[in-house]
Amino acid sequence: MSEPYRMRVAYILPSFPANDADWCIPVIRNFIEQISDHVEPVVYALHYPYKLTTYTIRGVTVHCLSERLRRKGGKLPIWFRLNEMVIRDHKRNPYNLIHSFWGTETGYRGSRIARKLGIPSIVSLAGGEFAEEKRARYGAKLSTTGRLLVKSTLNNATSLTTGSDWLAERVPQQYKQKVRTLPLGLDPTFFTPGSVRSGKRLLSVASVIPVKNYPTLLRAIALARNDYPDLSLTIAGWNGNLTELSRVEELIKALSLQHVVEIFGEVPHERMPALYHEHDLLLHSSLYEAQGMAMLEALSTGMPVIATNVGIVPSLPAELVYPFAPEDVEEMARQILHSLSNGEHAKTAYRRGPEIIRERFDAGDVAQRFVDLYQSVLRERTVSA
Repeated sequence: MSEPYRMRVAYILPSFPANDADWCIPVIRNFIEQISDHVEPVVYALHYPYKLTTYTIRGVTVHCLSERLRRKGGKLPIWFRLNEMVIRDHKRNPYNLIHSFWGTETGYRGSRIARKLGIPSIVSLAGGEFAEEKRARYGAKLSTTGRLLVKSTLNNATSLTTGSDWLAERVPQQYKQKVRTLPLGLDPTFFTPGSVRSGKRLLSVASVIPVKNYPTLLRAIALARNDYPDLSLTIAGWNGNLTELSRVEELIKALSLQHVVEIFGEVPHERMPALYHEHDLLLHSSLYEAQGMAMLEALSTGMPVIATNVGIVPSLPAELVYPFAPEDVEEMARQILHSLSNGEHAKTAYRRGPEIIRERFDAGDVAQRFVDLYQSVLRERTVSA
């Protein structure tokens, strides 16, 4: 008996894990692992792990197209290499479609190659395509090149997905008909529930970069300590931006928070569930989020959240995620006090958080939704042909 037909999909990604122990961009790794139960995926990683090689992870073929961190000749050699490799592989064993993650470089290249091959392209927007945060130096709209890449992606893509309704609302009107909100998911058997939180150990899971807006968070902590002087804060996230790290450390000193705040840096992915279990309240102060996986991870462990009303936050129940406007220090401080003073926030998050994650954000279910989208796009193309 012949094996059942499986779609063959090329995934154009900015980066991908170098080996089974590597968790570069965990949400994308989870997605590829889950989608491989339904389709035959082939990954093209434009940058990390920064070596020209082909390898496999859990049966998935991965082509890395970048030789080194600092690339001579810029991105053009990588783009040419991608173009040649995808076209070559398509001739040998045709792809049904191309799915790119982020609407800047990867979406631009993926949608153009798909158009050249005459197959559909899907682009999942999540790379700051519509951001223009000048002070944070974040967003594709800050540069002419960024704007042109995104415009080309939006024009050429057959279908667009966003991780939140908040992001979908920012897609220009002329492309709205292409957009579907399809948040990425996580593994709730990995981020398991802990206990009802009752302490004052606060946690932030975000890179120390300007767009994550740590100054607002730190100032809110300083205000909240007037009522709860025994608060503590752990910062877990990449801190390789030394300029921003220095800025954050200087503010910690200026606010006399040296004995309150601990900067962990990057935490191994396998350690993250325990980190959530060891803390009582997640804080997130980002200026911009396409979705926001840290909030979902925290809820999956039954942890209450306070976060800016960007990305996925407006789509989550307000009794689980207390929202506030970006850069509103006083409102963030009030939400911290409100959460710690009544106990209901923690109890509700413990009771309903894991349930909502299982119902809406289970990575296996998310993969099936994308397969449904693939099939829909292919059917529509057949009808219109």
